[in-house]
Amino acid sequence: ANRRQELVSLAASLQLDAENVQKAALICFSDLEACVSNTNQVLANIVVYDRKIVEVNPFTDGLVVYYPFNTNALDESGNDNHGTVNGATLTEDRFGKKNSAYNFDGDNDQINIPYSTMNGLSEVSISIWIKTNKNRGTILSGANNSNYNEYILDYSSAQNLKVVIKDTPVKGNTQFIDGQWHHIAVTRSYSSNVNLYVDSQKIFNKDMPTGNFSISQGGLLFGREQDCLGGCFEHRQNFEGSMDDIRIYNRALSDSEIQQLYNNASNQTKNCKAKLLDQKLEIPCVSVPNVVGAAEIYSVEMTNTPFSKRFDVDINTLKKHTFKDSCLADYSLQTGSLNLPCVNVPNDRDYVMKMQQRAGTLVFDLIDTK
Repeated sequence: ANRRQELVSLAASLQLDAENVQKAALICFSDLEACVSNTNQVLANIVVYDRKIVEVNPFTDGLVVYYPFNTNALDESGNDNHGTVNGATLTEDRFGKKNSAYNFDGDNDQINIPYSTMNGLSEVSISIWIKTNKNRGTILSGANNSNYNEYILDYSSAQNLKVVIKDTPVKGNTQFIDGQWHHIAVTRSYSSNVNLYVDSQKIFNKDMPTGNFSISQGGLLFGREQDCLGGCFEHRQNFEGSMDDIRIYNRALSDSEIQQLYNNASNQTKNCKAKLLDQKLEIPCVSVPNVVGAAEIYSVEMTNTPFSKRFDVDINTLKKHTFKDSCLADYSLQTGSLNLPCVNVPNDRDYVMKMQQRAGTLVFDLIDTK
């Protein structure tokens, strides 16, 4: 439904752009400079809409929750499905960044997430990075009042990853209990066809029980298996190791999208501090209002003209994502102002920068620094 509304908004916006193209063509007869600026702005808008809506984005489309574990268990999908940490402690992620993953000690650690994340879904995809040496453990457990095995993702000493849906288990043999980081993904389609992947390689494709998932309040958690709703845990089933970058979708991702999640994981934004180096300003996170007024987050690069305060947007570097922190930059479509609260200049220090957009262009002028 959200995607349908986005496409309706896109159609209306493209109609407006078509009208603007006509106006720009008329201007070109009398004013070449105005012709160039107006036409460039129209084309830039069309490129942004095309990337945002027309192409499916495996990092954002259908994303219900995203836990990058950037010092906490907050949901960075924008849906406010924040996790509650019980015992797990922050640790290094697979890139060596501190306080960016959670370690589970195998005793009684767990992270609870809102049951509404999966309750009622027929299609679902789960993506997670794990690291473990323990021969048995539970990654995710979903339960309701009458069925404690509504959804389970766990593994055994025989290197068997197991998916349980509505009490029906399917196992896949693979090698991942080695103390190294591995990407695990499970997709379930509307027809209840289930795929399991390890490091982007498909382990199995099976038909499993149909029907929407029924998860009760308090019945969805990472790190332990429920043998009654919200409890009755067995110590031997507890997860021991680390988890990071958990994503849950309300749709079945394709093979190619799983591949993209695995391949592009190292490129995902986990810090919003901008960087100015060699006339290039890299802005990892900037809040931009969309055509219906809601804020969306992008990364973008700008090029500085030497010995000037001019910065040109490189429209080809514009990419949408969902991560944000206290260094999130803000752009106002109404005023053309761009505020960057954190800009690192190597061998110097961090700055706050304010820029102003030149009307009808993708050019910004630096107006204040401190």
